[in-house]
Amino acid sequence: MVTVLLVVVVVLSIFVAFDFFMTFAVMRRMRLEGVPRLGPTNVSLPQVGMRLPTFQAETLSGRLLSDGDLREQSVVIGFMALGCAPCQQLKDELLERRPNEKMVFFVQGALKRGKVAPESLELLQSLETLGEVLPLTVDSAIKSVFEIDGYPTLLRSDRGQIVQASYRLRDIVSSEPVRSVAFGA
Repeated sequence: MVTVLLVVVVVLSIFVAFDFFMTFAVMRRMRLEGVPRLGPTNVSLPQVGMRLPTFQAETLSGRLLSDGDLREQSVVIGFMALGCAPCQQLKDELLERRPNEKMVFFVQGALKRGKVAPESLELLQSLETLGEVLPLTVDSAIKSVFEIDGYPTLLRSDRGQIVQASYRLRDIVSSEPVRSVAFGA
């Protein structure tokens, strides 16, 4: 009886080891093939057709930006959070592609006690090369005003109305040739 029990334990151990090996092999293959990690999948996006909500916030450069500044043009609005790994991946993709879009980024957690958090500087400065950047506190009302449930979130607004919403860059930005775009031009 002990021998049978010992054989069963050994066979189960072999199956468990094989299962772990296969799991890590699949994960490695996904990484090598460049399978992208998506943003959150269990949360909802702001509704297409929704009007831009009323807001006012200060950009990293000190300029006051409001919904009125965005209502007369087409703009991509990005919502990111400090310490968010998918947000870092999106930032890297944006810097690599340099989309041909006017962009505004809200970065939650970048302001602490009314000042830019030192740990957020790299992210903020990188995003500032792409468009306007608005650092926010962790408890900023902007997130709820725009109905943002997860990070990163990207919206395309055209004349004050949300026309696209996604967690993926390819769903929002065009694939037109890259050119320099000045905000407010």
